[in-house]
Amino acid sequence: MAITATGLSSYTDKATQLLTAGVLLADDLDRYSLEDDVQSSKYLNFVDTTLYPLAGSCGLTSSGTTTFTEKSISVTPIAYQLQYCFEELQEKAIKIERQAIAKGLQDTSWESIFTDQNINKVKQSVESQLWVGATASGNFFDGWATIALAASDRVLIDSTYTGYSQTAITTTTISNIINSFCDKIVDTSALWAQVGNGEKVTIHCAPNIYNTYKQYLLSSNLFRDVDKDLAVKEQWVSAYEGQISIKEEPALEVTARTSSPKMLATIDKNLYMGSSLVNDVTAPKAKWVIDSVTDYVYFKTAFRLGAQVAFTNQVVTFY
Repeated sequence: MAITATGLSSYTDKATQLLTAGVLLADDLDRYSLEDDVQSSKYLNFVDTTLYPLAGSCGLTSSGTTTFTEKSISVTPIAYQLQYCFEELQEKAIKIERQAIAKGLQDTSWESIFTDQNINKVKQSVESQLWVGATASGNFFDGWATIALAASDRVLIDSTYTGYSQTAITTTTISNIINSFCDKIVDTSALWAQVGNGEKVTIHCAPNIYNTYKQYLLSSNLFRDVDKDLAVKEQWVSAYEGQISIKEEPALEVTARTSSPKMLATIDKNLYMGSSLVNDVTAPKAKWVIDSVTDYVYFKTAFRLGAQVAFTNQVVTFY
């Protein structure tokens, strides 16, 4: 089976399309706010108004406040590059194609299989950075959970549960923890008001926490089919249907069970993702490149990415 540069060109187009539509604009991320055309950094401007009722109609003095908030969202150039040996690909290509045929895949070529697999890995990496990236740990930027958990004005759930380790979260205790989240969501007037305007609040948690809550619902005979309007691995919190959901986020997984889980709840559009999708120079790119001198085949992809939380005082966290 021949491997040629012309044969790879169509998969370069496919890879770029998958990178943009399947990663940066994927359904999992489309629910959050996208700030496009960010080359380096950009200011996000928000306004919050408070009005107080007054008696009378003429000659009234101003009563209320208007607060303007300005936050900066920065993006970082991020690239991925994998190197393959030309000869090894020549040898393995036929076997890869035969395996793909056996699995019933529509496009059985090795180029398509590698492209899909690599883009999926990039997607996992992007989601991890958006949620838990931390510059203090050497990551490119601080993710949503990192920003929220470090904010002094974040809203904490009942202190009874903030010290819980993951080992202490069982089908017996999970109900009280989720209820504590709901109590704080309702008590946070700016957050709950948005629910009254048709928005919903999502409690984001790791898969093990999400699974524990599902088991609690089953044991309490409260479980029902996931609402078709919600994402995969997301369901309504019992008694808060249409208002508060709970969603599994693999990126929030904490390896040490003795540690507290990373959980946060807010309106989806309160979480901002920065990128540059339209600029010809900085738009996402993914391509296959053949080096005829070294006989290496490279899969390369690059884009810009950043994260910001608009209102940290409208984020409820576990600790």
